[in-house]
Amino acid sequence: MKIIQTTTINDSLQQKFRFLIIRLVILVGVCGVAYFGYCFGLWGGRILLLQYLFQCNCPAISEEWRYPNEVDVIVPACRNIGTRISPSGRLLLVYERIEDNGDLTTYALNLQTNNEIPLTLPIGDIYFLTDNLIYIFVEYGHNHEGGEHIFDRTTNTMYPIQRFVYSHPGSYINGNADPVKLATALRQAKEVYFIDNSTDTAVALMSDFYNHPEHSFFISTFDFPYNGDLNRVEPFLLENNIAYQFTPANFPQELVSPDGRYIARRDGIYLIETNQKIVEGYTFSPYYRSYSGKYFSLRGWKYDSSGAIYSQFIGPCLLEFGFPGTDGPGCFFDVAQPVILLRVPREYLALAEIP
Repeated sequence: MKIIQTTTINDSLQQKFRFLIIRLVILVGVCGVAYFGYCFGLWGGRILLLQYLFQCNCPAISEEWRYPNEVDVIVPACRNIGTRISPSGRLLLVYERIEDNGDLTTYALNLQTNNEIPLTLPIGDIYFLTDNLIYIFVEYGHNHEGGEHIFDRTTNTMYPIQRFVYSHPGSYINGNADPVKLATALRQAKEVYFIDNSTDTAVALMSDFYNHPEHSFFISTFDFPYNGDLNRVEPFLLENNIAYQFTPANFPQELVSPDGRYIARRDGIYLIETNQKIVEGYTFSPYYRSYSGKYFSLRGWKYDSSGAIYSQFIGPCLLEFGFPGTDGPGCFFDVAQPVILLRVPREYLALAEIP
């Protein structure tokens, strides 16, 4: 009787052990299928929970698989800290996180050759003026001299630039720029750049800029008397027939392609002639989210008009929250997103090549 009882107990323990092993194998299998299925784009590409759990842990080679055919990944999601695109669409300035130590590296990605050009550039409010010149406002205390600078990409050199009130003493009346003296100084500049940013900045570079950067200057909307309109710089340039080059906002609402055939918006790319949408904008979520919206934000056009570049402005957010009296929703757990190229369909590019 003791032998039979012992055998029964052993059989019961073996059955429980087998059951646990089977459950463990099934659990590992389900997790493996979910992981590899997401990583290689079989499902869940727009499910933020799966993005948050797996996106930075998937094999690097799999990132392109998770996006539609009309989307190319330019900068991977989990290394993307910030980007800026040059006016010609040939260069993409990239702040990227180094995986080993968490430090940042800066480089210019040549979109024609895919070469990475290392740069020594601090984090700041950045705008390309040309492919080689970058306007940057650096906050104090970031291992660089604070204030406004012009960075020359070809020489990796930063030049300080002053506000008009400091570069031209005695040219202000009651706290505002003297319009006559300012117009005269702008006409003397070799190049004037108008930046569509929050303060409507205009940068005037003189012909001796590299030897005497103190002769060049910048102005903003705060150099003009308030008239109920925040945009006070561009009207002044137009009224005084000042020729200038336009630098769009870092996140413009829409932009025309270099060849003038297409217009890119957040929700997709359209034909200029008919306003027909020819490719749908990429969405990181299947529905609109109050914190971060639904679509990627427009950044600019690639140099050859073959596609528009997009990235995410804020979020998206895995868990949104809001409290009474607050300005808007808050966020727990931002989900990293890549910088992408939304390509113009081949059939439209082929039509463009027909003389």
